[in-house]
Amino acid sequence: MNVTEVLSRAKEIAATQGRLANSPADREQGRITLCAGSCIAKSMIETNLDHHFIPDFERLLMTDDKFSVIPYVFERYGFDPEKAREVIKENDKKTEPERSAWFRSLSCL
Repeated sequence: MNVTEVLSRAKEIAATQGRLANSPADREQGRITLCAGSCIAKSMIETNLDHHFIPDFERLLMTDDKFSVIPYVFERYGFDPEKAREVIKENDKKTEPERSAWFRSLSCL
């Protein structure tokens, strides 16, 4: 899987949402807004054409531990789960306005 392709799609997901949530996601009016790590994970799912997994992934984000769900997805698609944990921690260290700029500038995993 191409990291550039994954990050590009993840940034599209984030831009469509309009903001990045605190990890792993939040739900407002039935709509899920993902954090940076969740955007990357969802991009991995889409890039692998594993669309049937998306509903389970979104459910797990709202019910399970972020440090297990997001790293699981990274590992499932051949990425280092520790990188997922790093992205989660970095996302949560930033204020909401800072997250978008940081995420747009992210170029590697």
